[in-house]
Amino acid sequence: MKTLEIFKNKCNTISKQIEQIGLDNDSYFVIDGIIELEKYLQAQYHIL
Repeated sequence: MKTLEIFKNKCNTISKQIEQIGLDNDSYFVIDGIIELEKYLQAQYHIL
């Protein structure tokens, strides 16, 4: 499923950006988000 791979790549990119910002600022950070991307994409409602 191409959509799933694109979504996973975008989520990974955002997580890496968040991590880098935290490291650059020497601050504590927690990366939070969708746990199961497949279920999220199949859900009727998409609430984060």
